[in-house]
Amino acid sequence: FRTESGVRQGERASATKYLAWMEMLWAFLEREEVVGAALDLDNPRGERIAFLGFADDIWCASDSFEELQRMITLIDVFLTLFHVDLNPGKSMYAAINVDDTDARQIGLWRSVDGLLTFVPLHRVEETQGYRYLGIMLQPNGQWQAMTATVVAKVRTWTTQVARARLAVDQAVMVLQSVVGGLLNYVLRAAPLSHSTMELIDKLVAAAIFKCAGLARGRRTAWAFLDAKDGGFGACSARTLRRSIVLETVLTWINEKPMRRAPLRS
Repeated sequence: FRTESGVRQGERASATKYLAWMEMLWAFLEREEVVGAALDLDNPRGERIAFLGFADDIWCASDSFEELQRMITLIDVFLTLFHVDLNPGKSMYAAINVDDTDARQIGLWRSVDGLLTFVPLHRVEETQGYRYLGIMLQPNGQWQAMTATVVAKVRTWTTQVARARLAVDQAVMVLQSVVGGLLNYVLRAAPLSHSTMELIDKLVAAAIFKCAGLARGRRTAWAFLDAKDGGFGACSARTLRRSIVLETVLTWINEKPMRRAPLRS
């Protein structure tokens, strides 16, 4: 039979077809023996990671400009075989622990006015945040961009709830769903500070007190006490952060191989 149309996004066969296609790309890169970035800088011969894929996002890493450029070129060649255009305008790269004066660039070769031209990708600045899987990452390893993004979202949601004048139970439920859901995801990837959690708790508490018709000046903690203790039973960002940190530490301890003491005669 003759194929007249592709599989539409969202159809049952779409995910299977996409995964099969991505597996071919990974196999192609492995055959070309691409060299990824060392996970342990103190052990260059240890485990390395070269690429990751999630939905339609491809993430690549290498210890050198030259190898990363080679990897990007290989991916571009593979995609071209399937008539898929890797858009330079939607691609970017970050140079970590590299001197700002280093003028080397990563890019793609494209035909511009009939001439083969090197089109450089956007280079993310040290303090600039870029989004990957919903998390704002920064080349310098800091989290100011993620913090600003989260606080801005919480401030918008709490303002909308306060203006809507919802019943206090509804306000608690809505804020617990949107704010709690966001933090439950973000805090597992981005170690936001305790002071940020305190600010979020104040914003949430102020919105709840507004819906309850209470005057300003109430203690923030009241919003997060159980109803039997005179509170509103809201979810505290500080408490959620502590529980996630504790869960992460316990998981790390349980997965860490135990060192047995040598037997002595």
